[in-house]
Amino acid sequence: MHVHKRCRNPVMSAQNVHIENEGFVSLRHDTTLLDECLRAGIPMVHACGAKARCSTCRVVLLHGELPPRNELEQKLAEKLNWSDDIRLSCQLRAEHAGRVTVRRVVKDQLDRELLHQSNSARERNVAILFSDIRSFTSFSERHLPHDIVHILNRYFVEMGDAIHQSRGRIDKYMGDGIMAIFGLDGDGHPAKLAYDAARDMLSRLQGFNKYLEATYREHFEIGIGIHYGSVVVGDIGHPKSASFTAIGDAVNIAARIESATKGVAPLLVSESVRDAIGGTGWPSIEMHLKGKSKPMVLHIPPPVDASSG
Repeated sequence: MHVHKRCRNPVMSAQNVHIENEGFVSLRHDTTLLDECLRAGIPMVHACGAKARCSTCRVVLLHGELPPRNELEQKLAEKLNWSDDIRLSCQLRAEHAGRVTVRRVVKDQLDRELLHQSNSARERNVAILFSDIRSFTSFSERHLPHDIVHILNRYFVEMGDAIHQSRGRIDKYMGDGIMAIFGLDGDGHPAKLAYDAARDMLSRLQGFNKYLEATYREHFEIGIGIHYGSVVVGDIGHPKSASFTAIGDAVNIAARIESATKGVAPLLVSESVRDAIGGTGWPSIEMHLKGKSKPMVLHIPPPVDASSG
């Protein structure tokens, strides 16, 4: 396998590319191999939208010469430890005439069916909020199942109203836990929206607890964690039951921050959230979060009283 040295003045001639067992495309300097494959009806999967942020459009070079990788492709190749014959079709352009043969890697029938679904995914900078009721397992042991459902639904109404009021989207319920995404509509800073929602949730919890104490002699305490960062949002799951969600390290970090609230404070936020909303003078702690190699600085916002939001 040969990699052709980059020419200073790319030849305008088209390069004939044989996609093994699928057909031929003509590759030019002003289009990518992915562009030409899609134009020819070859269902090349490109989950990240052709931004060199995934490997789904990769091909294996079987014969011929290809130009060297550009900066984006090289960065991904180094991260994934690719050999020289693995190339990213969304970054591959012709720089000389000739003929090459490549084989698509992601190409079975299921991949074809998922092509439309994967194309809906996009990268966004959002705030992720996780909340959880503390000691809910022991609470459940003390009450009847139908009562638990009734209590949870009332609780979710209160918390959901706070989230929706700050233009958040409830991503999922996990037992007594909630995951919400802020910033999908592009209006307002996601971290500020999530922070406002969290404070409203804590304020509403005080009113909810009055009901809970009067009717069940119980009292809820919750923990909320917020992180701001980059995620991929889109439809995830079986095509017949896929649901919109966010995937990425920012989601994992937010969940770990919520877990870290136990024994510390009802609300913890990451440094990216604190910086985005301009919080000053807040106490901070350095904690080792599960799955992270380095400790992370978390911040404790001012407490919420019954009259504050």
